[in-house]
This record gives sequence, structure tokens and C-alpha cells, in this order.
Amino acid sequence: MITRLNAATPSIAPSLAAQYRTAVAYVVVGLMLSYLVLKHSLGAYLVWTTPSEAVGTWLSTPRTVIAHAREQLSSDRLQRESQSRPHSVAAFSRVAQKFIEPATLADPRPKSAEEESKSPDTKPMSPEEPASILAAEVTQALLSEPLSASGFRTLALLSEMDGNPQRTRRLMEAAGVISRHDPVVHYWLMTADHEAKAFSRALYHADVLMRSNTAMMSLTLPVLGQLAEEPSVQNDLVKALEQNPPWRPALFSSITRYTRDIRTPLVLMQAMNRTGNPPSAAERYLYMRFLIANNQHELAYYTWLQFMTSDELQKVALLRNGNFEDPVSENPFDWQITPSGAAVARTSCPGDPKNQCLYADFGPSRLSGSLVTQFVVLPTGRFKLTGKYRGEIKARRGLVWQVRCNSGPSKQIGETSQILVRTFQWRSFEMTFEVPPTDCPTQVVGLALAARSPSEQIASGTMWFDDLVLTREAPSFPEDARALDVR
Repeated sequence: MITRLNAATPSIAPSLAAQYRTAVAYVVVGLMLSYLVLKHSLGAYLVWTTPSEAVGTWLSTPRTVIAHAREQLSSDRLQRESQSRPHSVAAFSRVAQKFIEPATLADPRPKSAEEESKSPDTKPMSPEEPASILAAEVTQALLSEPLSASGFRTLALLSEMDGNPQRTRRLMEAAGVISRHDPVVHYWLMTADHEAKAFSRALYHADVLMRSNTAMMSLTLPVLGQLAEEPSVQNDLVKALEQNPPWRPALFSSITRYTRDIRTPLVLMQAMNRTGNPPSAAERYLYMRFLIANNQHELAYYTWLQFMTSDELQKVALLRNGNFEDPVSENPFDWQITPSGAAVARTSCPGDPKNQCLYADFGPSRLSGSLVTQFVVLPTGRFKLTGKYRGEIKARRGLVWQVRCNSGPSKQIGETSQILVRTFQWRSFEMTFEVPPTDCPTQVVGLALAARSPSEQIASGTMWFDDLVLTREAPSFPEDARALDVR
């Protein structure tokens, strides 16, 4: 037995040694992996928090170097350096700081004598300046992170501080190719291209900006509004809008604030009308309401006619949808139901469910203003408004259909007799009025309670109206030079 143990002992020692070596190897590999995980994980965390804590230590990575450079570029000294080197597009940095991030940024490459002669007001940075040191660090970091858009952007803005526009442009374009999600890069390129009158490229970067970062719309839309007035780029803008980009509604809701010519949106929409994605009714009505709010009623009416088909143009009447058969739309030249205290709607006529009428339920309630209105564009002359009604209304004063001038002093030019009856049979009403030759290019037809004081505003009951027709009688002013008969 003893002999057998002694014989087995030599075979146990090599096995224990192998296990020890394996355990040591596992420990070494584990420590190395822990180091790598800790370095990259903690380093990645410090990139977004305090990159300066990692730079110069074992946690330093190319990304922390680039982030540290961006952090240092917002320091007071570099801010003063950038302000002492004004350039044509340098104002971008001050604007971008408000909406994106602190960025006033440079480049260590010394300028040639030719470049220096082209920009005599700029002073190149010396190697001792912090910006030059940062540029050298970022350049070195880019050797390990060649696809870092942030690194190229940082070098570009440092180059702009150094007064090197050609290199700034190349670096910004490189950053833009790498990433379409860097708003600083594409805003810089958009403003630079717009200033250089490279309008197609400016439009491209505006499109990228607003697709990738909706917060940039407030900065981009003013440039887009100016581009819309450039004939050389209007076709490109129409093609972009035809693709229905996400910024299309924002453009049509604000373009009138950024264009010098009030007709620019109309020109744009007319060009879009020949594409596969013409302007929607909501986009047209938005522009028409803007025109009306700015007393451009005739241009608004012209805009409305421009987007009608031939069949629709043949059916245009002085008063639209007087039989209420069409649904009420957002068209300013259709019936507008206004807040008045009454419940007003388009509904089936009593006793004739196939036809539609205008219905008003008064509660009882206190009425103020018009129940419904419609803008019309009538030339100088004499006109007649007819229609029919039925129902019951209880009030001190009755309902009236009115016509008033819409521009200048809002004066009434026509009113029906008061409707203050109880009838279950259709009754007719009519009135004649004259449009004066001056100060009345557009008019408003409306239904209201003829109240003169708050005590006369209380009403109750229900009423139906139908078959409103506006016709022109023999003209009273043959000398009128602006007559517009659309019958």
C-alpha cells in the first residue's frame, strides 16, 4: 500500500502545477478585461459628464479628448480669442449657443502667405495658445476615431477662429458627410452656402437640419423663407416639398413671416399644383386666412379661384353654398360658424331629410356677434339677397341677414327685415343693397340678432334657413372700372 502511494505522488504534483497556472492565467485575463471594461465604460460616462477628469489619465480615450476639447472651447479665454477674430460666418456660433450647445471654435495649421494676404485682419494662433494645443490633441484623437463627426466639427470651428475659411469648409463638409444628425455642422453649412448664394446646397442642409432636429426649425425656417424667393432654387424647393417632408406644415404655417413679397407662397403653391403632391386645402386656406387678416381680401379671393377645376369655376356664384348642401369647410369664402352663444350647424331640413339646411338653436342663451358669416367679393353695383326660413324665435328683437363692407370703416350696406315669428311653413325673405364705388372692395354676409343693448341679447327657440341666393341687378355705376362679375 505504501509503495503504491509513493508511486502515485509524482503524478499529482504536475496536475496541481497546471491547475495553478490556469488559475493565474484566468486571474490575469480577468484583470485585463476588468481594466478594459472599466476604462471604456467609465471613460464613456465621463465623455458626457466631466471629460476633463479623464484626459491625461489611464481613462483617456480619443472620445474623451474630443469631448474635453469641446468643453474647453467654451472657456472665457477662447471666447475672447474667437471674438477678436471676426469672420463672415462667425455669427453662427453666437446663434447656435442659444439653441444647440456652447461652441465657438479652431485649427493649428499655419496659414500661407497667400491666405494671410487674403485675410489681413485675422491673427494666426501661435503654438502656445490653448486653441492650438486643443487642435493638436483633436487631430491626434482623430487618427484613432476617423469617423468622429464631432472631432471634425471641433477642428472646423477651431479653424474658423484661426481665420482659415477654406480649411473650415473642408472640415465641416467632412463632418456633414459622416453625420446628418449634427445640427451645428449643417447649420454652419446652410448659413455659409446661403451667404455664398449657393442656394441649392443651402436648401439641402436646411432639409437635413429640419428632418433630423425639429428644435432647429426656428433657426432654419427664416433661411428657407428667403430661399423660396430665389427663382434659381424654387424648382428644387418644389421638388423637396413634393416628397412631403416633415417640415412642410411648419413651412406653410410660417413662410409669410419670412418673405418680403406677400405673393411668394402663392407662386410656390402654383408650382406645386403641377406636381404629384399639390398643396392641400388646409395649406391653401392657411395662406388665404393670412391674406384676409392683412386686408388682402382680393388676393385671397384670387388665390381661391386659382386652385379650382374648370367645372368648379363654372359653378362659382356670388354667394357660395347658399343651399348648404356642401359640408362647411375651412375655406374663408365658405360659411364660417362663429362663437355667438347659439348652437349652429348644417343639418337635414325639417320634413325633407334629403336636403340640408342651416340650423340654429338659441337655448335660451345670450347672443353676441354674428352666428354665421361669409366673405364675398362684389363689384360696385346693386345686388339682391334672397332666401327662406322657418321655425320659432322668442326675443325682444329678431334675426337679420346683413351685408357690410369689410375694409376701411366697417359700414353696413344692407339688412333684411327682422325675423321674429313662429312659423312651421317656409317663408321667403329678400333685401337689395348697393356696393359703393369706394372703400368697399370686399364684403361680409352674416346672420345676427338685431340687439341694440345687452338686455336685447337674450333669445330662445330654433330656426332653419335655406336657399340663399345673391344676384346682381342692373348696375348703378356704369363708370366703375373695377367691376368683377363672376356669375
